[in-house]
This record gives sequence, C-alpha cells and structure tokens, in this order.
Amino acid sequence: YGRLKVDHYDNLHGVYVCECECGNITVVKGYNLINGNTQSCGCLKSKGEFKLNNLLTEMGIKFTTQHSFTDCRFPDSDRLAYFDYAIFSDNKLLGLIEYDGEQHRTGWGGQVESLNKIQARDKFKEYYCCLHEIPLVRIPSTDYSKIDAQYLENIIRGMSNEASNTATETV
Repeated sequence: YGRLKVDHYDNLHGVYVCECECGNITVVKGYNLINGNTQSCGCLKSKGEFKLNNLLTEMGIKFTTQHSFTDCRFPDSDRLAYFDYAIFSDNKLLGLIEYDGEQHRTGWGGQVESLNKIQARDKFKEYYCCLHEIPLVRIPSTDYSKIDAQYLENIIRGMSNEASNTATETV
C-alpha cells in the first residue's frame, strides 16, 4: 500500500500495524489503506514540498497546505480533494499549486493501476479549478533544481495576472 507493508492486524483496536519503507512503524485504519489515503508513515512529504514550504515562508507569501473545498470531492470515493498549496493575497485566494512527485509519472512503485488513479485525480482537480476559475499551477518534480524565489515569484505573478484578467472579464 504505497510505501506501507502490513505487519499485522490489531484486533483489539481494529487497525493495521504497518512498516513503512523508511523503517518507521505506523498504525492505519483499513479503509485508509484500501482507498490509498494513507501511503506512508508521514515521510512522503517530498523534498520538493519542503523546499516550497521554506521558500514561501522566507518570501513572506501567505499560504496554506492541504487546502480543500467542501464541494471538491473525488467522484470515485467522495473524499475531499486536497491541493498541496493555496496562495493568498489580501486574504483572497490567488491560486493553487500542486507539486507533482515522481508518482505522477510512474505510479506508486511503478504500478500502472495507481498511475491511472493518480492521473485521473489530477485531471479532476484541473477540471474543478477550470470550472471555478481558480488558477492551478503544477510543478513537476523534474523542476526541483529550478525552484527558487524567482521561480515562485513568476508563478505567483502569473496567478495575480490571471486573477486580474478574470475580474476584468466579469465586470
């Protein structure tokens, strides 16, 4: 299940005790394993996400992580779709950023079935953003070495311009 291998089922508490590929032990409810909601002990936060967190913070950009909307639910599970980053200016949502790790190109462990699910969910998020005129920027992990303050400034400037154009069009 992602990076998790089930060690045993804890009948008393109704959970699975799993070992993560990183060596940590974690406890997970069965439906979270099956639905893919839990795929690691928490170590999956990628180095790209750490880099983005640090840069956004250093730059004084207002953001939240794992941002969701009550009406944005995956059709296959009815679970909330979470976006990696929501960027704000003057307490208004400027846009969303998704950092696409390697699994967005190869699936978890190279599994085609997981790749199809990941890509379908990516397309759903893109559709939602398009429908609601929310700028969405996808940063591929192949851009990791390019990510710096200027890179993020360009992304945020693009979000601001897109938001301005949308506001102008609706006036």
